[in-house]
Amino acid sequence: MRNGNLLNGIVNLSYLKDLVAATKTLSLTLKSFTYNGFEVKGSVTIKRSRVNKIGKPQANVVSKFNGVWPDESTASISAYRSREWIEGYVSGLGLQFFLIMVYATYMNKLESVFQKVNMVPLRRVWSCRFLVSGILSITRNNARTTVDYGDGSCDSNKILTTPNGNPKR
Repeated sequence: MRNGNLLNGIVNLSYLKDLVAATKTLSLTLKSFTYNGFEVKGSVTIKRSRVNKIGKPQANVVSKFNGVWPDESTASISAYRSREWIEGYVSGLGLQFFLIMVYATYMNKLESVFQKVNMVPLRRVWSCRFLVSGILSITRNNARTTVDYGDGSCDSNKILTTPNGNPKR
């Protein structure tokens, strides 16, 4: 690459549009792929449904990757994210709300485990650049921190509660 990084291997992309089910699926899979001698294995799939089980648009992303260094040490990540358009999708007028669900686990080379998961679904308003409500739990080796995104107001205010229970704004 122009910046001096060396990429090698195959990136397989596939796209499937199902008109009957009203879905689009995009998949990426790595085959014999390396980045500067670091081997990366895994895949990601994005599935967009025009109509989910309750009649609303939804997008789901599932990913799983493993990295292997030349010294054979490893790291891995697996994640799931769902975004459901819950209001304003029919007319496109008025407030448009999304609910976001997240679950991710990352293990680094030192075998520290990090997890991120919703305790309360995250809520996003199209007209606001911030998440407006929801609670996210972030755990590192069993020490949990939570982030409360608020009461629905469009602001950057959040409450971070540390593993010892102390809330911080």
